[in-house]
Amino acid sequence: MANRADSHVNRLVRVERHDQEMAPREGPAERGRRRARELLVDIGREARSARLGAGLSQDSVGAAAAISRSSVSRLERGRAPRVSFERVTTHLAVVGLDLGARAYPGGPPIRDAAHVRLLARFRARVGSTWRWRPEVPIGGTGDQRAWDGVLVGNGRVVAIEAETRLHDVQALLRRMAAKRRDGAADRLVLVVADTRTNRDVVRIARGEFLAVFPADARSTWSALGDGLPPTDDGMVLV
Repeated sequence: MANRADSHVNRLVRVERHDQEMAPREGPAERGRRRARELLVDIGREARSARLGAGLSQDSVGAAAAISRSSVSRLERGRAPRVSFERVTTHLAVVGLDLGARAYPGGPPIRDAAHVRLLARFRARVGSTWRWRPEVPIGGTGDQRAWDGVLVGNGRVVAIEAETRLHDVQALLRRMAAKRRDGAADRLVLVVADTRTNRDVVRIARGEFLAVFPADARSTWSALGDGLPPTDDGMVLV
């Protein structure tokens, strides 16, 4: 029992350190701009390597791609932030490269006003028993994921995830499982907007939700109201 208590305290300390010591987490827009700069540098480096490997001059590449020599130089040095997608693919084709593109899951998307209101309704119902920590990072350096918020109280941490509209249940549950695995929390509560569409989705996928969030809504609300973590991970509609 002592080891378990120590583990809870250590988790709480980590949450507090995120608030007090870590720099503000990079937002989606900032992350996108940074990633664009990095990709442009990588593409330029590959374009230059391919050109030199083919024995081509910047003048000849520019003539073939219908761009100036200075444009070729800027792209190779990653100094063409406003270059068009078409120009990049044309430039690469001239030096014998094809550009492939695919989007991968990254950090969380921006949250709209409905999401903010949903979390506000949840916090108002929980009351002041818990301390609220918004946007708490998950994992180590480079992990862009974060809990939408955490409730901290009496040495316990309850992670909160909010969904305004249920869409792909399987994808949602996979994402929750991965964050639950990597995030330090005693319990996880999924907060869902109480709409007709969401109620229908929950009803249809009841078995799938129960497998991941076995605690019923009534016991979850009761535990949170008493300043305690639920008996298991749970889901509530607000």
